[in-house]
Amino acid sequence: MSSAPEIFAAMPAVLSDAALVKKLRKRFKGSANFTIETPDGPKTAHLDLLSEPATTSTSLLPAASIEVSCSEADFVSLLSGDLNPQEAFMKKRLRIKGKLALAMKFNSVIQAIKKQLPGKAKL
Repeated sequence: MSSAPEIFAAMPAVLSDAALVKKLRKRFKGSANFTIETPDGPKTAHLDLLSEPATTSTSLLPAASIEVSCSEADFVSLLSGDLNPQEAFMKKRLRIKGKLALAMKFNSVIQAIKKQLPGKAKL
């Protein structure tokens, strides 16, 4: 099983592919803050597709388009495909604040991160 830090470490690989960033920007024109609850306390990261170049780090943006929070187990399940983002939101396992229309396109970001994870078979 992957962990939130391993997943966050894969995010820069998403941004290193210019063609992928261009494709993501067409679908998800915004920025996202992630807060993932782990047994060791909350882990945070951001993904900013509005800035040029696109950025990611383990800090939070002061004014992200959406704020995403969930447990580490649910985050891993989202990336493995075992948990549908819309279903997780409806069951309150995934909390999203901010621009709801943009949140509906969040799955494209999830899929891009998933493809960059090392050892995808672990998920």
